[in-house]
Amino acid sequence: MATINSTQALYGPVKAGHIGSQCLNVTMVGTAASSVGDVLNVAKLPRNAVLESIEVVGACLGTLLTFSVGDAGSATRHGTLSLTATSTYKTPTLMQVGFEYTSISDDANDWLLKFTVATATSISSTGYSFNAQIKYHLD
Repeated sequence: MATINSTQALYGPVKAGHIGSQCLNVTMVGTAASSVGDVLNVAKLPRNAVLESIEVVGACLGTLLTFSVGDAGSATRHGTLSLTATSTYKTPTLMQVGFEYTSISDDANDWLLKFTVATATSISSTGYSFNAQIKYHLD
């Protein structure tokens, strides 16, 4: 079980510069074979962000790679997202449009959007390659 961070999740500032729609674009390419339980920290979302969409285009090196899509509060909040060997467009199965990321602590300023590997069938080499676009707004 490994934790992999996108550059945006590690170093990117939380985009909360203005009220209105915001968009984060993240590219993730695996560097090793994926296994069940691996966590991909995809992006930081600012406190009080209202989720509009998560869109992913990508593929896996193998038969099937399924992610649970969630955050620190619930690893499965937005359902699942599957990648196959053919590059395709995907959205999570239970996308919680309108879900507001409010803080459980006054000290927390952001939430990490996470993809957790739920199924890895015949995954080898680098495992996956995808681009994710996360849209949200601040009121």
